[in-house]
Amino acid sequence: MAIPFQEWLDIVRREYLQEFIRLGGAAVKFLIPLGNQKYDRCRKELRRVADEEGFLFALVDAATTKIHMMDRLFHEVARQVSWEDYAYKFLIEIAKENGYKIPPSRSEFNLQTLATLNNVEAIILKLDIRQWLTKRIYKDFKMSQEFRIAMMQLCLAELEPQRPILCDYIIEWLTGELRAISILKEHKSIKRWGDITRAICFCRWPIG
Repeated sequence: MAIPFQEWLDIVRREYLQEFIRLGGAAVKFLIPLGNQKYDRCRKELRRVADEEGFLFALVDAATTKIHMMDRLFHEVARQVSWEDYAYKFLIEIAKENGYKIPPSRSEFNLQTLATLNNVEAIILKLDIRQWLTKRIYKDFKMSQEFRIAMMQLCLAELEPQRPILCDYIIEWLTGELRAISILKEHKSIKRWGDITRAICFCRWPIG
């Protein structure tokens, strides 16, 4: 059925992004631009609507990605995710939930600054944060152990004054660019994982 693009976009926003998907649903929609409609405009508008509604928009082109292979599809989407940004957002969210004040800028956010701002010993605060992350991430058994450990490490890295090299390795692991899994040998639970596991973890982690 042919309908004006703006009308279709409004339906996607109202009935899917604002309702069905926001409530936990999933959908596959097909759009074939007609007449003078351009694919680039459709993509741009879909990205805009997704951003406005708080969703992550990822563009995967079958011309350059073998989308029938789950690992290739996951890796291409993963490359478009700001993993460290979402780890930071997740960390400040749980800190606020527990009544902690947050430094005004990300550049000031680290364990010592957070501890000073809240008048608490840094070592005690780090223990508290580990407990929060264990409860919210490590005990979320709907995600694989490898993914849970990786996300915890990215969150904990946000507390350091300098970015640990481990972050690079974890992101390379997520995007399929890690040269050898042995690089992560210090974290033995981070290893190769199955395609279905990737999809489940990706959908479970609070992105957007």
